[in-house]
Amino acid sequence: MKRFRILATLVMLYFSVCSLFAQAVYEEYKFGSNNINALLKSGNLLYTGTDNGLMVLNTTDDSIQHYHLGNSPLAAYKVTCLARKSNGTIWIGTENGLYRMVNGVISSYMGSFLTGKIISLNVDADDIIWLSKDYGYGQDGLYKINQSETLVHVSPPYEVPRAICSGTNGALWVGYTDHLVEWYPATGILHTWDTSNSSLPDNNIKSIKCDSQGSIWILSALGLTKIPTDGDWIVLSGDMSDLIAGGLQIDIDSMDRVWIAKRTMLLKLDDGELVSYPAAQLGVNGFSINSIHCSDAVYYGARGRIGTVVNDTFSVRTVFNTALLNFDIFSMDLDNTSCLWLSYSNTPGVEYPEQYSSVSGQQITHYPLPNNSSSSAQLVLTGSRNQYAVLYYSIYKLDTTGWTYLVNQGWVEKCFSAAGKAYFNPSDNGIYIHDGNIGWNIDIDFPGSLYNYAARLTIDNEEHLWFINNSKLVSYSDSVFTVHPSISAIGSITCISPDPNGNIWLGNHDGEIWKYNGNHYRLYLTLPRSEQVQQIIFGESGSIWFKTEYGVYVWQEQMGFQSLLPSISFDTPLCNIVKLPEGRILICTKTGYFIYRFYPPTSMEDEINVSSISPRQIVAYPNPSSGDMTIETSSGKELSHVQIYNIRGQLVRDFGVSSIGPIVWDGKNTNGLNVANGIYLLSARVGDRIETRKIVRRK
Repeated sequence: MKRFRILATLVMLYFSVCSLFAQAVYEEYKFGSNNINALLKSGNLLYTGTDNGLMVLNTTDDSIQHYHLGNSPLAAYKVTCLARKSNGTIWIGTENGLYRMVNGVISSYMGSFLTGKIISLNVDADDIIWLSKDYGYGQDGLYKINQSETLVHVSPPYEVPRAICSGTNGALWVGYTDHLVEWYPATGILHTWDTSNSSLPDNNIKSIKCDSQGSIWILSALGLTKIPTDGDWIVLSGDMSDLIAGGLQIDIDSMDRVWIAKRTMLLKLDDGELVSYPAAQLGVNGFSINSIHCSDAVYYGARGRIGTVVNDTFSVRTVFNTALLNFDIFSMDLDNTSCLWLSYSNTPGVEYPEQYSSVSGQQITHYPLPNNSSSSAQLVLTGSRNQYAVLYYSIYKLDTTGWTYLVNQGWVEKCFSAAGKAYFNPSDNGIYIHDGNIGWNIDIDFPGSLYNYAARLTIDNEEHLWFINNSKLVSYSDSVFTVHPSISAIGSITCISPDPNGNIWLGNHDGEIWKYNGNHYRLYLTLPRSEQVQQIIFGESGSIWFKTEYGVYVWQEQMGFQSLLPSISFDTPLCNIVKLPEGRILICTKTGYFIYRFYPPTSMEDEINVSSISPRQIVAYPNPSSGDMTIETSSGKELSHVQIYNIRGQLVRDFGVSSIGPIVWDGKNTNGLNVANGIYLLSARVGDRIETRKIVRRK
């Protein structure tokens, strides 16, 4: 009995320690139409590699499951290539590593030991995976993964291949930017082909496929070449070659017809006749066609759209969830009427945040930039009527009458608004301020000042301006410059941010965050990695959000650091972070934006002793649970996107289902392993809203 009481005490102590937790939890991801880079049909599922992650389209019920950086183990956003082994495993090449999907669950292959861009994937007749890799950890070039899933770096030791295809008789065809290789790994026989010793129209190999007769088809920059199993090479010439030039991908259907994806059209080579299908006829006019895949039908990927060809009948469906324009996002901000504004590489628009929870009916208004400018615009928001844009060296104001040119101030590093005014720090014009009616400059002039420039300009709650000049921290108020103690020990300062309590936070190039209380500096935090700190945001419940050159971190005293969207800069650079109402944080990237919510520390006693953890929709029982936990709705509405996260915000289990009936969690993670004791967060979509609840796992 005594031993039991000790054990019970230890268990209670363990849970009391776990009861104080905090975490940032992913809620949703909004994205516009972006490139579709790869397509692969397996059964009734069409796997689609995009600039926004992996989408799995069920061609039976037209539903889509979306896997991305916010809700899956993917550590890069752009999916570059796809392949399937005979056991049904889907292999996923990305801009930062290789992944595999088994029964709808994604896991990393080799983790940090295989980073970099996966350019091409191919599975041969022996179920060996061949891949090419660039820009990452370890050697770049050609690799194979054998049946035991061991990774081997193989010859030939050329540069990184751009296309790989297994042919007949054990041949492996490998295309590079300057030659073609025919290689027989079993014997080591190798032939190198280029324009000097073959009929290739050029040496820049784009795509390679093998037809049912064993013939190899080579798409290069300037044409298409057929290499039969016997006989001479055949090169399409004349008008056909001119039409094919610039093609991106090829595939071959069950009738040995060759299909070519070209940005403005599809091409079909059928028994020597080349047929073109312009983008307008395909239903994707104005959207670049990047990919092609032949299976039970011909599938083609255009920007944000998947097209299908069956018996020369075309159909198209969209695969994006918001009507953002087809340009990279440059920056986002929230005005004082809770309207979210965003600028693109050539157009800013306004989106109403009350539509966040609804994909359909989302209202967006677009405002072309002045003079139809194609440059990126920095936005400054001072209210619902006055918006500012910085284009090149010019500052414009947008109001109900349209754009008005204000002034040319030179290059502007930073701009923001406070108390109805817009602030800019032009490179050699001090500080420029505009109040909606007039504008004026403040020259940087204090003893020891260097240049008329206010680097890293910001403003605190009392409207004191803070900036860096000549390696000094300077504040400005009531026409007086104040030089603060030396910042030499801090190093290269990359951002300044005031907190609500009047402290000044400084981030440097090495991932250090210093806190200045008006008297002295203190090294307050050091990021888990040495990264340039680019933005600091103060969130709810003592949370602090850091944007760096490689991702986002959120820190809270009881939680420590939580990493969000790591290594996103490989393919989708971060833009900025925006604090939204109701404790939400928006993380903006070039291709879309994520919404996170921070959950503060909570006493377990508040929720551990109830069988239902939702007074509204989601019901999970028993809770705590040492066995199966049933998840369902109390309203009878459809339950979908059911996901479980640990207290660090990492995805533990993704059910990826849509069902009115209950879902049962057996306490295992995506790899089939039992999870540890502790508190987890259950997230699910019920109807048109996302709900989250705390659940507890015991053994």
